[in-house]
Amino acid sequence: MSKEKYYFDILRPEYNLALYPGAPSRGKGKIVYLETRNKISKAASNRSPEIRVAQRIQIKDLLTKMVTVYPSIRAVAKTLNIDKRAVENYLHLKKIDPILGRYIPVKIGKPSIKINNIQKSNLK
Repeated sequence: MSKEKYYFDILRPEYNLALYPGAPSRGKGKIVYLETRNKISKAASNRSPEIRVAQRIQIKDLLTKMVTVYPSIRAVAKTLNIDKRAVENYLHLKKIDPILGRYIPVKIGKPSIKINNIQKSNLK
């Protein structure tokens, strides 16, 4: 950073808006006009409800021999403190090695459908 500062001071670049190296942008950011906001609001109010498919998962702990049932893949991931994609990949790819060296997930039954209403946009 100091080398960049050195050249800033010597060359005084004409087209660079930054006052010093590493300075935040001096732009005004994104401006959204009232007409655009109204269009976004109208589009948001016409959306259909959000539909989620939850798959019950059974987890077997190989160390304690305990079996726990979770309502969704996300709940499993949160409990094990891992990314949900790790559980999804394990189930989808039918892996053999346990997750974190001790947990084996298994799908239970058919997925259930949950419908959540999307909160309408409140742009003014």
